[in-house]
Amino acid sequence: MKKILFAGAIILSLFGVVYSEGEPKPKPKKVKKPKMTKEERAAMMQEKAEKALKAVDTDENGSVSLEEFLEWKKAEFTAKDADGDAALSAIEFVSKPKKAKKTKAPKEKKNKKDQPAE
Repeated sequence: MKKILFAGAIILSLFGVVYSEGEPKPKPKKVKKPKMTKEERAAMMQEKAEKALKAVDTDENGSVSLEEFLEWKKAEFTAKDADGDAALSAIEFVSKPKKAKKTKAPKEKKNKKDQPAE
């Protein structure tokens, strides 16, 4: 009889440990994003394309010349070349480049002395 009571006490104590943590928390519901219309998707792609173009278009004329494109790729190559040996290893080639600074065409500085007096 003592063995049965002892076994029952152990089972009850284990049962209590399992339920002492409380009820499991419900999983948060995923919020579904509404699907984009074709027009919204096209507008988003246009915005991304314009942003990408501005990153490469250093003279800000609305298009990318061969010189601008090659300069952009050269900057990307340099950013990937971690060891600076002017050659990309396999790891450097597939790695994401560090953010290269955007180079802009130099702008003319205006001196206050050169401006006509009002």
